[in-house]
Amino acid sequence: HGAEFNISFKTPAPMPVHVPLVGEIGVSVNSTKISLPTSMACRRLSFTGTNLSANVEELSFLIAFDWAYSKPSSNFWDRGTGLVDTTIGAVLYIDVLDPNATSVEVDMPKLKLQLHAERVPDWLYNAIERVVTPLIHGAVADFAGTLLQELIKQCLEDATCPRASKNIVVV
Repeated sequence: HGAEFNISFKTPAPMPVHVPLVGEIGVSVNSTKISLPTSMACRRLSFTGTNLSANVEELSFLIAFDWAYSKPSSNFWDRGTGLVDTTIGAVLYIDVLDPNATSVEVDMPKLKLQLHAERVPDWLYNAIERVVTPLIHGAVADFAGTLLQELIKQCLEDATCPRASKNIVVV
């Protein structure tokens, strides 16, 4: 895993999530550390004069985070830490004349999730990880796509690129 940037994600307020048999709970997730890739493999690259497309693979991310949930008006709550270790690939479509038209499609062939809880034994969360991992998969893919898109946009708008901002918050 690679370069350390001051990149973070946070839920400004607990997100309501419906859980069968439990009802609605509030969930919050806030990153504590994100390690970005230091290398990649480029499988296809094309440039038309204004549009660049690239297929990159083997981008490894490590994301540490704090999480919490609670059920309103109840003693049903827990909090803890988590770790996502993932490798992604992305197809980048970059419009050098209109950075806002840049888009990123993310493929995630590998995702490992680890959760540790304050109140519940880790063995229970190990079982939950098998159920939750597909849900986390989509959220991490969206986060990675948004992050890559923002970094590319910053680079295109900054004549000193590739020294884009090292402070990025995805909410």
